[in-house]
Amino acid sequence: MDFVSPQLFEKLKNKDPKAFELFYQQSVDIFFRYVLSNYSYLKKEDVSDILSDFYVKVWKWVGWVRSFSAFRSWLFAVLNNWVKDFLKRKKEVYFSYLKRVDLDWSQQEFEVEWDEKEIIDILNEDFQREDIKVALSSLPEKYKVVLFLKYVENKTNQEISQILSISIDNVRQRASRGVKMLKKLLKK
Repeated sequence: MDFVSPQLFEKLKNKDPKAFELFYQQSVDIFFRYVLSNYSYLKKEDVSDILSDFYVKVWKWVGWVRSFSAFRSWLFAVLNNWVKDFLKRKKEVYFSYLKRVDLDWSQQEFEVEWDEKEIIDILNEDFQREDIKVALSSLPEKYKVVLFLKYVENKTNQEISQILSISIDNVRQRASRGVKMLKKLLKK
């Protein structure tokens, strides 16, 4: 299900409060899961704080977005930047994450040889596995977003292409590279 239509986008640009409420209701769960899956070390309360500030930014700056086709990629860029700003302000979260990752990884046994099909199956079936979440959170943003949209939101390459305003070939390439990077991270 798409969380924004061209008509809703136009109403948002015109600062329609009812349109914003509808946009919030349709997108908050998607953004919450996106942040939680890509930044698994964050507490749910922190994600809620990030999202409340994110929606204030969206309300304030949506009028500057030039087109509907750019809107969705703009949303993800704003959200990712806001999470990074949050992490800079709360450095203790980052350090506790490092400690937790070291603990988690040292307790895991990765003698299994991962192949790309297994990783794709895991992404399709059990995105909540801690080892996958940790590995995914360390990928560059452009790969994280594509993998999230493809395997969590179950978007097609065509839909991802439209959401991010990139070509379908670029979507395929980012998905493939992202899976290969996950494979390398899981082998460590």
